Amino acid sequence: MTGQDLVAVWATPDSFAPYGALVPVPQDGARVPLPETFPGERTAGEPRLAMNAIAPAAGAVPLMLERHPYSVQMFVPLGEEPLLAVVASPDLDRPGRGDLRAFKIPARHAVVYRAGTWHLGMAALTGPTAVAVFIRRMADGRDTEFFDLQGVAEIVV
Repeated sequence: MTGQDLVAVWATPDSFAPYGALVPVPQDGARVPLPETFPGERTAGEPRLAMNAIAPAAGAVPLMLERHPYSVQMFVPLGEEPLLAVVASPDLDRPGRGDLRAFKIPARHAVVYRAGTWHLGMAALTGPTAVAVFIRRMADGRDTEFFDLQGVAEIVV
């Protein structure tokens, strides 16, 4: 490991709560609602649903962060692979390297980022997979902000 490493830990509902929610995929015909907002959040934009192919995390990762100030962003697994999420608090205007947290998301769990949560692109942990992605989009593009932390980090899983 080097000073540029981010060590990923297994996410739990409590450890992930500052950034959003982990929602287990229901079993045996059960129904589980997914949060479209969290308390105190404002929303704007048209809801959009897409499917994304997710590649495994590998090597040094560029630290180009993004966030969505007016929408949760939800990743619902379409496979059995665990995911990797790198996040920083939605309360920060401009996060630093020390603000980043890396989480291993257990298989068969949806990830819902709070509005404004800074994050890297979602990655698979052990092999390629796919997710359904929900987000609200605005025609003027104000729904997405980017911040480049300048550099790369190795994610240690």
